[in-house]
Amino acid sequence: MLPGTQLVATAQRRLAKVLAAPLRLRVLECPIALKSLREDLMWHARHDADPTHIYLRGAFRKAAERLDAKR
Repeated sequence: MLPGTQLVATAQRRLAKVLAAPLRLRVLECPIALKSLREDLMWHARHDADPTHIYLRGAFRKAAERLDAKR
């Protein structure tokens, strides 16, 4: 994804749509079927009750929910 080149990249649709206009990129459908992307949060059990860690996990969850709502 280098503006001004003929290079090609595969990216998440949401990311591509956000970057397309400011980077003057053209977004095309992928010519082959790709599996859905799944993202998970993982952490050590010792952080289960850590207030900062709880806050951060919640922030990630809220951000993901907002992205899902925009679909």
